Amino acid sequence: MVPITDSKRSQFAKWAKEFETTYLLEPVGQRHTSAYATERDSVAKYWDEAKAAKKAEKDITDLVLYKLLPYSNTRHNREAGYRISVTPAITRDIKKWFENAGWQTPQNWPKVALAIYDLIYSFVERGDWASLERFERNAALSRGIRAGVITPTLHCLRPEFRIINSKTIDTINLLLGQQAIGRDLINYKRYLEVIDQALGELGITLLLDRDVFDAFCHWMCSK
Repeated sequence: MVPITDSKRSQFAKWAKEFETTYLLEPVGQRHTSAYATERDSVAKYWDEAKAAKKAEKDITDLVLYKLLPYSNTRHNREAGYRISVTPAITRDIKKWFENAGWQTPQNWPKVALAIYDLIYSFVERGDWASLERFERNAALSRGIRAGVITPTLHCLRPEFRIINSKTIDTINLLLGQQAIGRDLINYKRYLEVIDQALGELGITLLLDRDVFDAFCHWMCSK
């Protein structure tokens, strides 16, 4: 990893202080950080439902696509019953989005949902890091589904694993001054190591908390 420059260290210290005083300690920031625990509870519930449905040999397509994946807090998504996330990656209906983009076909969604389920199960329940590569290399089922879609769910079920989305990527790459992390799942483990090492070297205690750091990335990119 490229060492953090003194100028970046100084700038991030200023940003972290501004983030703490103008956002994190304010009601909006408190609501933001409390939402992570709330979301963990809901994802754990839906994950239990998915496992029970899978065991009972029921169709899990919509349960996986609309309850386990992270959706934006919009009126449409709330009324549709999609799971609203503090770290959304999907703005509307994933089926319509992917089909309109030419990434997926209607008849393929049960297979896509099963592949996502198998990935989450293998990673969360068995600690199988290779499941990330198996999923991503199956392009017919994984196209368009990268870290921003999957890692919020992994984080909810295993909080020790960070969320990596566009805001995380932009913040860490800005800190390090290079393209150090990306959105692919194959290198997720290495990206976690890069983030942990970078934040350890940065030495800002506030940002060592995974939820707080994610909120910081949100604040940084919103600015």
